[in-house]
Amino acid sequence: MEIRTIDSDRTPIWQRIFGDGDPGARLEGAVAELLRPGSGSAGVVHGAWCHVVDRRGPLMLSALLHRPGNGGPVEVRSVHPYSESGYLWPLRLQLVERSSDGGTAAVMGKSGPAAIGLFDTMHFRSRYEDDVEYSFQVSGIALALQRETLPETYAADFCGYGSMRLVSLDPQQPADVIELHSVVQAVQQVDFWGTKLTRYLLTIAKLGDADLTFDVYGNDEVVGRYAVGDRVAGHVWVFGFAPM
Repeated sequence: MEIRTIDSDRTPIWQRIFGDGDPGARLEGAVAELLRPGSGSAGVVHGAWCHVVDRRGPLMLSALLHRPGNGGPVEVRSVHPYSESGYLWPLRLQLVERSSDGGTAAVMGKSGPAAIGLFDTMHFRSRYEDDVEYSFQVSGIALALQRETLPETYAADFCGYGSMRLVSLDPQQPADVIELHSVVQAVQQVDFWGTKLTRYLLTIAKLGDADLTFDVYGNDEVVGRYAVGDRVAGHVWVFGFAPM
């Protein structure tokens, strides 16, 4: 398993979620509310790290806090979406691209017939080993979606996926973004800190007892609106964690 150190900018993800301008001010206010006493948020502590989530709905806001060893003030090191979906994907890790502080990472490996990557929301507590298959709870944020029409030679329920880094043959592409082809199975409206999002249930690989199914959240104004039965293709930022 290869381990690299890469600090990635998640601003483009928040822009696809909120859909309007610089998300910095909105995130600053949301994090302040998240950390306010009595807010109803919950946290997991592991060593110097504390992962706090808002518990407001299926898609949650999370902040990763760090207390320096010198006793200095607690720092917010990362703010990202978080979800505890019921969908598990098997992943045999081949690459970990870890932030310089070790708190977050994008992980990449083999899941089903192809390679896939995701943003590990709980990486600060992970202790991954070589040649071990882990089950990740997975969700996604739609970066771009469109309706798709397939040639008649394709099966009506055809689905597929691939790592954008490998599909594009561009090593600079993020490890945690995939290209997918799927059919919308369910649709639900959700609220995320005042922004209306649509939750789509999509399957990207049919593997019998281990289908790769997950919830993908999209801002209608950014990626469009789709109905059950629509065939879609696009790019999705994938995130999740391995329950420990």
